Formats: sequence, structure tokens, C-alpha cells
Amino acid sequence: GFAGPILLNRMVSFVENQDESVYNGYLYASLLAVSTFISAMSSCHFNLFINELGLQVRGSLSSFVYKKVMSVSKCDLSEFNSGQELNVFPPESGKTSSAIRKN
Repeated sequence: GFAGPILLNRMVSFVENQDESVYNGYLYASLLAVSTFISAMSSCHFNLFINELGLQVRGSLSSFVYKKVMSVSKCDLSEFNSGQELNVFPPESGKTSSAIRKN
């Protein structure tokens, strides 16, 4: 996150300053590469976790709504056919899981 700009500033000052040791230049370049690698790996891990969480929420929400639809009496459901009943909850659970991924 914050190491990249700081190390890049150090590298620019290293190039401008002729008195610094070459060792410092290699150190700044190595640290910049390592910090970029760690940042990329952390970002991938975070995205994986958020996608898994979104799938779990969507599955739980779909299961919850499905159980509620199946527990409603036949009299109340007589105005809907079974396709209409089951087509209600997938879009809503999809919206909920995509809202989790955007945050």
C-alpha cells in the first residue's frame, strides 16, 4: 500500500544523488519488488475471500427464501404457478451477493 511511493521516492533520490552507495539502490529496488509482490498476493487473497463470502450469502439467502416459499399455504400460492414462485429469489440473492463484493 504505502511502501511503493516511499520506496519509489527513495529510488529517485538515489538516482539523483551520486554520493549514495550502489548497495542502497539494490536495496530500494529489492524492497520495491517485494512490497509489490506482497500487495498483489494480499489483493488476490482478499478478492477470493470476498467472492467466497458472496457465494455463501447467496446460497444462504436462496435456501432461506426457498424454505419460506415452501412453507406458505397452498391457498396463498394458488394465484402463482411454481415457476413464478421460484423465479422470485435468484435475482434478489444475486443483488445481495454483488452488493457484498462491491464493498
